[in-house]
Amino acid sequence: MKKLLLVWFLVISLVAAGCSSSSESTDTTQEGTETTEATAPAETPTQTQSTEEVAAEQAAEELEAAQAAEEQARLDAEKAAAEKAEAEKLLAEAKTAEEKAAAEKLLAEKEAEAKAIADALAKAQAEKAAAEKIAAEKFAAEKLAAQKAVAQKAATTQTNKGTTASTTKSDVKPVTLKVFDALFTDKEFNELIAPYVKAKYEHIKLERQTSTNILLDMQNIVVAKERVDIILAPIFQYQMLDGLGVIEDMTDLIKQRNIDITGLDKGILDYLKGYKKGEIVGLPLYRNIQALFYNKDIFDRLGVEYPKDGLTYDEAVALGKRLTRNVGGTQIYGFHPLHPANQLRQLSTNFLNATTNESLLTTDPNYPRVLKLHQEIFSTPGMIYMSQNQARTAFHQDKSLAMYIDFMGNFVRTIPTSKVNWDMALTPVFPDRPNTHTQIDFHAAYVSKLSSNKEAAADVIGFMSTTRYLQAEFSDRGRIPAINNLKILQQFGSQLLDGNNKPLMLNKNLRVLEKSGVAPSPPVSNYENEFALVGANFMSLTYQPFVTGKKDLTTALREGHEKINSSVKAAIK
Repeated sequence: MKKLLLVWFLVISLVAAGCSSSSESTDTTQEGTETTEATAPAETPTQTQSTEEVAAEQAAEELEAAQAAEEQARLDAEKAAAEKAEAEKLLAEAKTAEEKAAAEKLLAEKEAEAKAIADALAKAQAEKAAAEKIAAEKFAAEKLAAQKAVAQKAATTQTNKGTTASTTKSDVKPVTLKVFDALFTDKEFNELIAPYVKAKYEHIKLERQTSTNILLDMQNIVVAKERVDIILAPIFQYQMLDGLGVIEDMTDLIKQRNIDITGLDKGILDYLKGYKKGEIVGLPLYRNIQALFYNKDIFDRLGVEYPKDGLTYDEAVALGKRLTRNVGGTQIYGFHPLHPANQLRQLSTNFLNATTNESLLTTDPNYPRVLKLHQEIFSTPGMIYMSQNQARTAFHQDKSLAMYIDFMGNFVRTIPTSKVNWDMALTPVFPDRPNTHTQIDFHAAYVSKLSSNKEAAADVIGFMSTTRYLQAEFSDRGRIPAINNLKILQQFGSQLLDGNNKPLMLNKNLRVLEKSGVAPSPPVSNYENEFALVGANFMSLTYQPFVTGKKDLTTALREGHEKINSSVKAAIK
């Protein structure tokens, strides 16, 4: 196994070297890249599934059926156990011989039913375990076949480096796609995206431009009338990009290119369609959820039970108060909710009215609700106000924060430098939203209106979004897959190590990934995610002054409301 990993590492390094002349320079032309830009849409060859892909797809379907059968059997067993318990209760309460005989008969029936259902559950569990084993084998074979294809392509590239002859056997015209990338590191792009795309579509080459300021960089591209084919960006940047006129509707392209999106998360697809009355504006690459992370050592030291899945915010606040204390001269802080927008989104609450673009601070009752929740937390004796970054430092570096809410993506990027002994639970909920733990959040790929190769761009995007082995790679590296596949989801973070050089997700509560309920998404104003206009004013004029006791609630809400409205109106003009 070590030899295999070493060979694979060398192959990937070789591919990365062929994809970019420098891992630190992301806007230079890649070595061997076709520099002639196609001026008309290029035809893409028909792509057939490999034997391994077909087998893996069948195994995935069989595993899904086995999981559904096991879940139904489990529910049936719980119902049978409850009915048996009720029959036992009736027997215990029976007063007459007639009542006792009837109760004994009922109990015997329920015991027989419970035994039969328990046997069915055991069978379903065994079938699920067998299906999981087969699926794991088929997924591994599929992934290995894809990796071999990458290695073969890398070897071909090296063999033919420096020659002018084409090595492409297909008659399809070579295409260079320009990728505007605001998501991946150089290492991720060169190890995940570039080599797999090259192996799948030998006529397509990628030129990548990275971005750390999406608005400014894209504005410059639009003004210069430069070509961009694929845009990789967080979903919350969609409206800004669409406002620049660079997002192409993918609805027809998905049909024309036969991109199968049935396996993608339905909530994400519904969210994408919500922007423009049913149009699919892009496809998700991976998603994100928030969770409650906690320091096990603090709980152990103070003799307090770990937080369980299903906590309400009131229970989390009460637990935080129990934990906030000075221990041997070290101040322990109990609970930090991170950012108020997290709770507002759990309640499906936006900053702006989607139709009028006016602030909702003084009209939506969820604002006082969330603000009072945060004020109660920070007014706990011994607790201090901390920004979200200060909270992360207190948890990961100082080890003085017992528990806090964060997004999984942020957490797994931070934990490799941390040595905290941690685990996680579902995000606390509001009593009137008992199954809503997180807001919808994902990163997506878009076809650009500036593209002259929209069909090829759609092919690549569809491949990244829906291909099982590539989604498995995302999951292995700590990005929650966009496809609904429990086996792949359970691989989350399998290639990551923590600050103690141990497997990051070993013995962690991975049910959080499976059970997090997502809040419905209301219509969104085009200015909702303009932080300088909206979020910054809310934080500086409303949130911080109120939770730190510098303003009363009415004044804080009114001043933030007025400033947001004036800022948005000025931007519209």
